[in-house]
Amino acid sequence: MYKVLTIIVLFFINLYVLHANEINEWYYTAYTLKQAGNMHEAIEWYEKILAQQPNHVHAHIGLAQAQLATGDLINGFQQLEWRLGKPPSYTKEAHTYLCSHERLDNKIILLRAEWGMGDLLQMLRYAKLLKERGAKIKLAPIHERLIPLLKLQPYLDEIISRGSPLPPFHIQIPIMSLPMVFETTLKTIPAHIPYLTVEQQRIDQWDNLFDTNFFNIGICWHGNIIHDEHKFMPLKYFLPLTDINSVNLYSLQQYHGLEQLADGHDKLHILPSHVDADGAFLDTAAIMMHLDLIITVDTAIAHVAGALGKPVWLIVSHNTDWRWLQNRYNSPWYPTMRIFRQQIVNDWKTVGDQLYNELEKIIAQ
Repeated sequence: MYKVLTIIVLFFINLYVLHANEINEWYYTAYTLKQAGNMHEAIEWYEKILAQQPNHVHAHIGLAQAQLATGDLINGFQQLEWRLGKPPSYTKEAHTYLCSHERLDNKIILLRAEWGMGDLLQMLRYAKLLKERGAKIKLAPIHERLIPLLKLQPYLDEIISRGSPLPPFHIQIPIMSLPMVFETTLKTIPAHIPYLTVEQQRIDQWDNLFDTNFFNIGICWHGNIIHDEHKFMPLKYFLPLTDINSVNLYSLQQYHGLEQLADGHDKLHILPSHVDADGAFLDTAAIMMHLDLIITVDTAIAHVAGALGKPVWLIVSHNTDWRWLQNRYNSPWYPTMRIFRQQIVNDWKTVGDQLYNELEKIIAQ
């Protein structure tokens, strides 16, 4: 009898292992397709996984990214709630309340920042919407360096420093859940700009830095080193822009990627070392107000420029982030943004040539 039971148990264990291995194979197939940009095929595989394992968190998140990249924001942001754990119920109360379209007078809404600085800057537009409906907005950021800039925004009533006790609130919302809460579609993205402000006094401090007889461009060629190096276009592909008549290039680069200056700093205006000494992007945002154009890889600089309403050219790699969608050369999130996409993996020269040709046309006009 014992031997029979052992055989039965081993049979079901082997069956479970085989099924688990099959699910893993499906997941890696879906992931590979997503990484290659084949989003619709990836979606089919993620849905196949979830039909067998409804609580497969990574499949939900992969499905979310693929759906968002194809422009299916409603389903994509709902799936993205699985980043908070299972089942995704953390923001249900907020969604029900805010979609009633009632006034929020004297309601305290606590926004919890997530992920990178760019994510927070992109989603701040929703804080402005909540403020317009009467709410008091309290924000708990992750990145302390952003606090001085955040304190300038009139729709944020209080910024809670990291480690400080959270204040009383009526509703708490993780900031990446706001598009889901507002049932955002491509047509309803709140894209009224600017929604970032900077002090006029700080803008005036940089008046003498720029020659208005030139077309002044700020560039950023590298983002956070936690990301794949292949995501960022090296500085050497920006430098030919200085050969265009009447163009001045200014480095907006900070922290990462500065070692590349050794190969081209003589063609580039380097900003003083004290820029942003008292907070991330305070001086950078003020300097941007003097620039005719910002050209940047996919990093927080792009969000600052877009939120300020400045003309910005965004450079993205072949396998780009979901927020820039697929096969689009503009962004519904930032009306002043134009997107330059790498068509072949690791081919930055073609992208650099496109930038040169398009800028030459603008200068000629």
